[in-house]
Parts: sequence; C-alpha cells; structure tokens
Amino acid sequence: MSFYLSLFVFIISLVAGLVLMIMAKGMHREKFLLLSSIHGIFLLAFLASLILQNSESAYNYFFMIFICSGVVLSGLSWRSDSPKVLRIYFSVFTLTFPIFLLSPSLLLNFLLTASFNKSTEQMLPLQGRYYLEKQNISRKKEDIEHYKLILKKGIFHQTVQRDLSFGGKLDSVKVIQFEPGEFIMIRGYTSQNTYVSTDKDSLDVQVPLASKKPGAIEYRL
Repeated sequence: MSFYLSLFVFIISLVAGLVLMIMAKGMHREKFLLLSSIHGIFLLAFLASLILQNSESAYNYFFMIFICSGVVLSGLSWRSDSPKVLRIYFSVFTLTFPIFLLSPSLLLNFLLTASFNKSTEQMLPLQGRYYLEKQNISRKKEDIEHYKLILKKGIFHQTVQRDLSFGGKLDSVKVIQFEPGEFIMIRGYTSQNTYVSTDKDSLDVQVPLASKKPGAIEYRL
C-alpha cells in the first residue's frame, strides 16, 4: 500500500510542478518565498522524525512529502522572481525524474526510506549478486506471496525473472544448483503456524537466468 501511495504522490507532484511552471509565470518573490517556507517546514518535520522515529518502522512519509514538495517547486522556481540560490536548490529535485524513468522501484524505495541502499522488502541472498525479493504487484491472480529474482548492480537492480511462487511466504532459501548464465535451482522453505503446531514445507523452483529482455533494467514495481 505504501508503494502505491508514494507512486501516487510523486506523479501528482510531477503534474503539479509542470502545471505551475506553465501557468504561474512571473510569480512575485514574496509568494514564492512563502511556498518555499512551507517546503522548509516539511524539511524540519523530516529532521524531527529522524529523532523521534520508531526504529521498527521502515517508512518516513515526511521525507516523501519533503521531496515531492521540492519537485512541485522545481519548475516554478525558474518561472518566478526567486533568488538564484533557490533556483539551483530546487533544480536538484528534478533529478528524481530520470531516476524514476530508469528504476521506479529504486526511487519509490528512496521516497519511503530516505536511502538508496535500504529496501522496504527483505532480500534473500542466493548466489553471488543474485537475490530473491518479494514483489509488491503480481500479474498472477493468486492470493499467495510472489517473488522476483534480481541481480544487484550497485544501487540498481536488474530483474531477471518475476512471479516466482513457493506456495507461501518464504522463511529461508537454499541454492540446490547454480549454472551461470543458464539457470538456478532454488529450494524455498515456508511455514504455516496454527494454535497447536507449525507446519513446514519446501518447494524446488528452477529459474532461468536469461531474462526476456537481456540487460533490461526493471521498470515495474
């Protein structure tokens, strides 16, 4: 749900920024400074949340609002009578757009966690730079967890295969066989807790390492 929210807020901020850049040409400096001060309040709220945040929570919505408000004002800053230093400052927020085009999931993680390295979902290490990560959206109409196989390339992640299912939520994984460039055989362990017992199960899944679009960076959530 948080991913949908961050995607919605970011898209709205892009649209609002574009509309303001077109419609609000020649805005007086005082009005722009007032809007900038509201943006500054969001920054202070974010800094305060870092001090008061619950360590159990992975999300920081104040940071998302701070970034998105900067996106809204980025175009307006060059169309108004604003100080040059603010124009340069708000131009930095336009970098979020090419990042979004290159890797939407990377940007949405950044908006929610204030970090390019922190993921809101657990990544299960497999072999080398290959990992399993829980999907937020699946094309299959099944009420079970789905995972994707990713290849880490620095801060960017290439999705190799999607919609992998092990019959439930994974507790752990084990690599049974790994053939570089061909396939990886993964054994996924799941468990189902009841009032009287814990039932454990496992399923082996062979995953091809050649994606449908070789070398393509993931554009889906």
